[in-house]
Amino acid sequence: MENINPESQDSIEKRISRDRLANYKGSALVAISRLDFPHPCRQVDRKVIEQLKRDFKGEGCITEKPNNRIPAIIDDLTLQAVLEKLGTSAEAFRTASKDNPLRLQLDRDMKLECLHGQYRILAAKEFLLPQKRWWVVDLYSTS
Repeated sequence: MENINPESQDSIEKRISRDRLANYKGSALVAISRLDFPHPCRQVDRKVIEQLKRDFKGEGCITEKPNNRIPAIIDDLTLQAVLEKLGTSAEAFRTASKDNPLRLQLDRDMKLECLHGQYRILAAKEFLLPQKRWWVVDLYSTS
């Protein structure tokens, strides 16, 4: 494996941080049934799911905690349509979502492509009551 010098590593991290900030659209509560993981990095391991369910039972399933949020991508047209239904602008959504994420109602055929967090969602589907199956998702533009 090739070593990356610290300056290059720092420059890569800064670029990723800039890209992430530039593409961040806001955070929202989304029904976990609307979250999709089309590119899993490994096969599902039941042991991990069972451990997360034990953690949820002991610590609670705190979906709004920033470290527990799941990154997902959304195209601009879909986001605009969802925001119109909510009666809010993209800027107001982004600002408000930092402290108090709005609940997004996505159409039945609409799913968000999540970048990671599959195990948390699989465990939550089994742990949470149906009316509590919502998760805070950080939304990023597909552009």
